[in-house]
Amino acid sequence: FIGLLQMQSAAAHLAQSYEVGLLQQTPVPEFHTGLLAELSSLGAHGFRLSLADDIYDEFTHFFVIPGLVELHGNDDTLRSSSAAFLSKVSETDSELKECRNHIDRIVADLYELSTDDRRSLSESLDTLRDIDTPEDDHALHLQASIADSIAQVVSYHVGCSLGRWDIRYATGERQPPPLPDPFDPLPVCPPGMLQNAAGLPAAPEDVPADYPLRISWPGILVDDPGHPEDIVARVRDALAVIWPDTHDAIEQEACQILGVDSLRSYFANANSFFDDHLKRYSKSRRAAPIYWPLSTPSGAYTLWLYYHRFSDQILYTCVNDFVDPKLAECERQASALRSRSRSAQEEKELERLGDLAAELKEFRGELLRVAQFWRPNLNDGVQITAAPLWRLFRHRNWQKRLQETWDKLESGDYDWAHLALSIWPARVVPKCLDDRSLAIAHDVEDLFWVEEDGKWRTLRSPAEEIAGQKQRAKELLGKEKARKLEDALIELARGPARSLSAQQAALHLAEGDWDDTELALLVWPARVAEKCWADPFLADRLLLNLPPKRTQAARKRFVNQRIEAGCPHLADALLATLDDDALTVAQILAELGAGRRDQAPLALALYPERVVDACTKDAELAAAHDLRRFFWVQRPDGTWRRRVDPRREAADEAARRV
Repeated sequence: FIGLLQMQSAAAHLAQSYEVGLLQQTPVPEFHTGLLAELSSLGAHGFRLSLADDIYDEFTHFFVIPGLVELHGNDDTLRSSSAAFLSKVSETDSELKECRNHIDRIVADLYELSTDDRRSLSESLDTLRDIDTPEDDHALHLQASIADSIAQVVSYHVGCSLGRWDIRYATGERQPPPLPDPFDPLPVCPPGMLQNAAGLPAAPEDVPADYPLRISWPGILVDDPGHPEDIVARVRDALAVIWPDTHDAIEQEACQILGVDSLRSYFANANSFFDDHLKRYSKSRRAAPIYWPLSTPSGAYTLWLYYHRFSDQILYTCVNDFVDPKLAECERQASALRSRSRSAQEEKELERLGDLAAELKEFRGELLRVAQFWRPNLNDGVQITAAPLWRLFRHRNWQKRLQETWDKLESGDYDWAHLALSIWPARVVPKCLDDRSLAIAHDVEDLFWVEEDGKWRTLRSPAEEIAGQKQRAKELLGKEKARKLEDALIELARGPARSLSAQQAALHLAEGDWDDTELALLVWPARVAEKCWADPFLADRLLLNLPPKRTQAARKRFVNQRIEAGCPHLADALLATLDDDALTVAQILAELGAGRRDQAPLALALYPERVVDACTKDAELAAAHDLRRFFWVQRPDGTWRRRVDPRREAADEAARRV
């Protein structure tokens, strides 16, 4: 099918060929029932084979557990388990390839392609498939080395310690859910994620008391031996849950395969764990690591932050719960050493403690500096969120990338980002007056923009808005029509509606009982005009001249003329205004004229100057006439206040955001 599209379009890039017309004219062969069933079965089988790999890939919607963890037995080494897993992946991919080839052979027969045609087509598409077919990228990802498999397992254990993954799938306490059907909706979270009963990421209260692993809920680990949240100790805790009898041997073998002397050095080296993590969580030009190592300049002290637990208080937590206690510990140890005679080794230790204390103070200062303005919002993306912290990353390429991002943030290139607003509100908020998309991004659209007659425009000054809405209300009806409508209402009140309640009068009007009145002609012109066409006496009564030629064209012109001369858009407003069984039409009109019924829908049409002015003083009245958005703005607490000049609004909003 792709080959047919290419031949029709003769385009250099296939992406240019996905057009409705081209797809519609592409020939599709006839399918008999048996062949359709076979193709359907092959498609479903291929889908299941694809998902069989996805459950081992943490970047898919269906991830459950790393394949090496699932296949590792009590007597297996990590090398043998990795080899078994990669062999299983290879077998699945081979079976999937054969399934696809089988489908291709059937379709080629349907199109009556010769052997040479098939060969030529296959050769022409090989390059395209290598570049564009998602399954190929997926297969390359899964065909990783044994070392890569081990790195995935270490990352999985970090995720388990932070409450990202549910370790009970690794222990066998929980079994993976059945594979979904092809057209089932994608899950909100991968099955392997630690979830609550609603299928969302779990909170502390969602995890049972007998859960086999303690979770570091604040989302902060530290490279600090002896600390309760030491990242190495937390990974070892997870290892002990999954491999209770052999976890020490597993750790030793993992370090050998990774080429490090210990897990401590693996996490401490910026070009080891984080480098691998950054590569895994990068695709094309998007980099999105979720485990962030914030370090002192030498790397002697590192905090690991879990992206999905960020809040505007997490940096303060880092200082209060981690850095300050560590600094105090260093100073206590240094003080104890200074108080006595020291050996050469103790002199080196004192020097080390002094250097560490100095780095911790610098580290602390930078964390607190950023914490003053850093308001992380996951909608900004990882790179923008991390940019203010670029000085605290030791991975050179990542640090350089973040510094460039920070420079662009400072220069205003990313003013759509929530972070830009939190840091530079005085620069960002005024831009929202001229850019609605920016106003939407920062949730200030209702402060500076308004929809009128189906189009969006910027709000004007209060005086201009008041004048504009008065003029708009006048033009909607027109001075002459307003006079006729008021006269017609008075005539009705004195005539047929004199002894009836306003509600009864409204019912007669709506049902057409009084279509011989001027009011009915104004408000229901199409209905009355049709009656006049059929009844010349009614036309005479309403002083309407029927055309001499009774053609369909003349009839249409006659009806349209009456519609243009009337005000049918006020039918609902009229009926709503008269919906009162306690007063007569005359009494309703008297209250309207006196300004005691300005909330009535018809009041704005009859008395636009007075009603618009009243709407600027009463938010509920403005809402009744659909004018509140022009004169009022809602405060964060839900109450309403009068609008001020847009420039003043922008200045006040910027000050509020500081």
